[in-house]
Amino acid sequence: MDMPSLTTMGCINENYATYTAKIIFSSTFPLALSLACLLAYRMRKKQAMGDPVKEAVIFQEHASFFFILIYLVLPTTSQIQFQGLDCKPFNNGLSYLRADTSVECSSKSTNRSFRALLSVDIPFICLYQAIPIGFMILLYAHRARLNPGFFSDAAGRRKRDADPHLQPFSFLFLDYTCKHGWFFDVVDMYRRIILIGLLPFINPVVRPIVGCFFSIISIILFRELSPYHDPETNTLAVAAQWQVRGPWVAC
Repeated sequence: MDMPSLTTMGCINENYATYTAKIIFSSTFPLALSLACLLAYRMRKKQAMGDPVKEAVIFQEHASFFFILIYLVLPTTSQIQFQGLDCKPFNNGLSYLRADTSVECSSKSTNRSFRALLSVDIPFICLYQAIPIGFMILLYAHRARLNPGFFSDAAGRRKRDADPHLQPFSFLFLDYTCKHGWFFDVVDMYRRIILIGLLPFINPVVRPIVGCFFSIISIILFRELSPYHDPETNTLAVAAQWQVRGPWVAC
């Protein structure tokens, strides 16, 4: 979702090469796609001519597209937004944005570019970090349907997956067990955001230690909860967490 880099818009106008522009493009592009999805849904709904079955299918298709889009872009977009707050201090008392050293972000700075960046970046951060919270509220409200309470998880999943009330947001739970399906996708979203968006803020001296600790927590989380209903997927997920831990140990 790094649209300025993908489109090389800085070659068209140097004002588009600023980090503020990068945040705006990267943050508004998913929102534009979501708006286009909503408009397409409204148009297709009119064509359904009031048929409830067709309307339900159309709604499910567009809702699934929205959830998949958010799942794909949220971590990388969050990373770009958080980098807008990451400043490197120097011995002269000044600090500069790591991602764009033309932006001075120390308290002594009279540079308005950092203020403009913050005025754009902070609202986008609040908006995007509220999305998983909204997902959690949605899943929590349907937790009784998501976990019917059957002794057999397979039986519970059959009932859950056949529930028409849950179909529009089935992307958030379809791969998980009934016990963990109503919340684990949100946990995994924040895990990825922390991994690529927040860990870089930690002091480089202790960052490998914190990274190792976080990766160990992730390993334990996936191993003990086994959130996926497919055992092979659980094994692969645990192996992936060990792979993530590798670079932190090497540091």
